[in-house]
Amino acid sequence: MFLILKGHKILAELLAAATPKVLSDLILELADEWPDVRRECFDFLKSKVDGKSPSAADRGDR
Repeated sequence: MFLILKGHKILAELLAAATPKVLSDLILELADEWPDVRRECFDFLKSKVDGKSPSAADRGDR
């Protein structure tokens, strides 16, 4: 149990220290590998970010 909590604390500290560019790169890399993660990220960001949803052209869809 302690190892799990310690791991979460270390991850939280790294996330807090990371630049927006590093966090963006991490999310894009994970989302590229796992479609379920991409969907979760997309849904989360849609609910948290003001403004319209990006168009297909902005997302790079073809």
